[in-house]
Amino acid sequence: MTRGIAAFFTALLIFSGTVSKAQDSASQPTLATAQTDEEKQKQQEALEKKATVLLEQIVGQLPLLKLPENRIRVQTAAGDLLWKRNEERARSMFSLAADGVAEMMRGTDGNLQRSAVQLRQEVVLTAAQHDAALAYQLLATTRSLTPTSDTGNDLRRRGPDNNLEENLLARVAAIDPKLAAEKVEEALGKGQYPNTLAQVLVGLESQDKEAASKLAVKVVSKLQAENMLANVQAQMLALNLLRAGPRPAQNAANATSAMNAAPAIANQPSANTMGMPVLVESSFQDLLNTVIDAALRATPRTTNNQRGNNQRGRGNFGGAQSAGQSQLTDGQIEQQNARRFLAGLQGLLPQIDQYLPSRATAVRNKMSEIGMGSNPRLAFGQMNSLMHALSAGGAKGA
Repeated sequence: MTRGIAAFFTALLIFSGTVSKAQDSASQPTLATAQTDEEKQKQQEALEKKATVLLEQIVGQLPLLKLPENRIRVQTAAGDLLWKRNEERARSMFSLAADGVAEMMRGTDGNLQRSAVQLRQEVVLTAAQHDAALAYQLLATTRSLTPTSDTGNDLRRRGPDNNLEENLLARVAAIDPKLAAEKVEEALGKGQYPNTLAQVLVGLESQDKEAASKLAVKVVSKLQAENMLANVQAQMLALNLLRAGPRPAQNAANATSAMNAAPAIANQPSANTMGMPVLVESSFQDLLNTVIDAALRATPRTTNNQRGNNQRGRGNFGGAQSAGQSQLTDGQIEQQNARRFLAGLQGLLPQIDQYLPSRATAVRNKMSEIGMGSNPRLAFGQMNSLMHALSAGGAKGA
């Protein structure tokens, strides 16, 4: 980091500290009983005014920064700090930062383009803390110029656009659940299945129970109509929703408290999703039935396809495909996904025994036929490997 940018960020810290000090002094009782509340307010306003002038001086020096990434980081930090004092100015800072990111993406320098991907995430997610609609506007402004190769059946690598959209959805679910629900509806219409969908349902439940219930029913209906053996994202979402179990009736009252922890782990959507029961028992059973139907389509590996799968290692369902594997037919790919699905069901055997006991024997028989045991520890490891494969792919794309 250059000496100039270090100085700018030092000044930003001074600005932040000055405002915090002003707020603390205003909130704590003073020993000088003669000092009135009005005087305290004037003192705080004076400190904040000085801090704002300081920050504006810093922003005014931005043209002196040669590296675009340094300018963007200062603009993002300035937008964050100015929001409560001058929202219009803060919006301008975020917009300038987004324009800078878009310009970096349009360039031909590969290093700058890679830096732009990280900067884009910083700008969008920082803005999301203040205004969800603005964050989505900045997301569109900085959208990658090169189309991504993301498909529902690709566990190998997810594009930066999709990865950031899921992180943003998780962040927005905590501050504007209704907007997040609209984004989920849009994604479902495109055949996309966000891993952070459970967070949206929990947040929406705290504001509009009826809307949350309708959205949950729509999600399950969409998954039931989907060929999950051809769409790994749908497969992963279904397993995540089922792994959390059905939502007890009394759990609805805890929806708000559950969402309070969401911002702290908004960048870990998969882990967050698995801990939030969002489906009522009837929807849970319907989805579990559909998943079992798909998993039971798995057949034992033949000699021809064993060679291509041995390199994955036991339980490593998300390994990169080789050149030979990329030539698999649609039917062979679906069989691979069916076996992954069946492995995912190993961790759900207790739920199957409880909620669909009539299907438990068929699931266990199929596991034996495929060569999978019903060891809970092995099932947990296999499920975690599959979850990690998808989330790791997203991290690479970011």
